[in-house]
Amino acid sequence: MISKQEKYNGFWNVISFVIMSVLSFVNFSLNVKTYDAQILGVYIIIVSVFNLGANLDFGFGISTVKLISEAIAGNEIKKISVVFVSFFYFYFFLALIFSILYILYFWLLGNISILSLNSEVNVKYIVLLSCVTFFVRYLVNFLTKVFEGLGEFIILAKFNIGFA
Repeated sequence: MISKQEKYNGFWNVISFVIMSVLSFVNFSLNVKTYDAQILGVYIIIVSVFNLGANLDFGFGISTVKLISEAIAGNEIKKISVVFVSFFYFYFFLALIFSILYILYFWLLGNISILSLNSEVNVKYIVLLSCVTFFVRYLVNFLTKVFEGLGEFIILAKFNIGFA
């Protein structure tokens, strides 16, 4: 039988999925209506590259969930803080390295002029904004893994809604 807490967790997970889907649809619709096809295409390509990178955690996300869940089960508060800080530093530096690599690629190595856009400045701002968003999103992915490990799915759902 499903407990009341599990029903409540499921309700918030559904609510967060629906709200994030609606916000994504509204965002995409506004972008389609606002920008011309060239800028929108470049934006979609750049966002796709950054979103793929944001989900790359080399298995440390699953490790974070596992270790925090085990520490909760064993009532080891000190281990939770050690795992949190250790993995936070890893995620922070990995996000920083990826952001720097993205900036180096798009600004130093990437030839933006081949896109034949009227304004290369727009593309550079899109890349810069995407780098900042990537950095924040990578750290948010870490915090979602922490909340999953703690079993706080309601907080996780509200956190996802707030970040969307």
